[in-house]
Amino acid sequence: MRLFAIITAAQDEEIEPLVQTLATRSIRPIKQKVSNIESWLATSTRGNILIVKTGIGLTSAATALTAILTKYKPQFVISIGSAGGLNGVTIGDIVASKQSAYADANSTSIGYEYGQIPDQPAKFEGSQLLLDACPPEVKKGLCVSTNSFVTDEKAKEILSHFPQALSVEMESTALAQVCHMFDVPYLMVRCISDMCNNDEYNEHLNDASQRATEAAMSIISTLETPRIYKAPQRFSSHSISASILLTFALSKNLDVSPISDETEKLRTYLHEELPDDIDDNTITTYLGLIESAKKKIHEGNYTLSANTYDRIRKEILSKIGAETKQGTFAWPPTSQTIIKRANGFWNDALKNVGLSQRSGRSRGGLHFTEADYINALRSFAKWCAKNTKKPSYKLYSDWISATKQQGSVPSGAAVRQHFGSWHEATKQTQI
Repeated sequence: MRLFAIITAAQDEEIEPLVQTLATRSIRPIKQKVSNIESWLATSTRGNILIVKTGIGLTSAATALTAILTKYKPQFVISIGSAGGLNGVTIGDIVASKQSAYADANSTSIGYEYGQIPDQPAKFEGSQLLLDACPPEVKKGLCVSTNSFVTDEKAKEILSHFPQALSVEMESTALAQVCHMFDVPYLMVRCISDMCNNDEYNEHLNDASQRATEAAMSIISTLETPRIYKAPQRFSSHSISASILLTFALSKNLDVSPISDETEKLRTYLHEELPDDIDDNTITTYLGLIESAKKKIHEGNYTLSANTYDRIRKEILSKIGAETKQGTFAWPPTSQTIIKRANGFWNDALKNVGLSQRSGRSRGGLHFTEADYINALRSFAKWCAKNTKKPSYKLYSDWISATKQQGSVPSGAAVRQHFGSWHEATKQTQI
């Protein structure tokens, strides 16, 4: 199961407002147990959200989140709930952990900073992505954690070591350490329920939990809005043209031609794209084939399919020993990459090198913008969440029919062509 986010809270009073809020956004979160940890699973336009009740205290929090992160890898973790106020805050303020530290850790005698666990960072940094997504009223700074409920006397002791600390509570730094060790972005977002006073805590706990929930959901909503996809600029336009011409020459079994001055200019680009151990004779051969491709294209009406291109690309990569696993950027680029760089159309890529366009839908007519694709997929994801269905290529077509949107949104085939594949579309839009 893919998780968009994990949201943790220590106790029922802090969990309940979050469950109620998520219930108004989709289906009511489903209560379950993961590794005997009490949790609730909710849907989101960007993936599932898992709410985790950690229990109170540093050890409980670390144990619960560790158990969860051994099973799931979310995009980020947010800790919500209440906190005691220390410096520069009042009851009702929302604070976010720009940094987290342990209020009681003391290994200064062996060279560590106060608040630092040996072999761990002096302070755990909050995720900048999550900090940037915080509502403007959130106060960002140092937040500390301890295993004690902090009274006035203890607060003074903490401030003697951490004069800039905004808040103190009993879980968040342990959660920050676990996320640091699992390499998961983390942020504490809590509401000040008291100024280290038990009576104030009891009075304001429910309100603080609600306000913390609202701040966390604001962050979630901001991050749920997909960024407009921009095709990666790993390959220059010259190297892309060279890749199409080379594969075309090999598809026609053309002989190597003498290299013109214009084609020779591509040598620099090929040196940049190909592995360092490729000898210059191989590059010279490629340039000679590119020259032959140019001449052949000039002679008549020729085209090249994306499938043929990808087949020959694999043969080229196999001969030169280039890495082809997912996530690498071996030249020649895939047809998917070329399509993305050519405004979403393989025919545009062919036209750029003088090849004829293949049959199929031409530019114009029903042409959708990048935002159209993104919005359609987001609407589809919401429809799936509402109907408790798992998004798929086939279901996308069913959604168009069920909502009577034929012609007003991109078809499933158009989505696949635009992103290169349905899998790539789900990755880019996180549905």
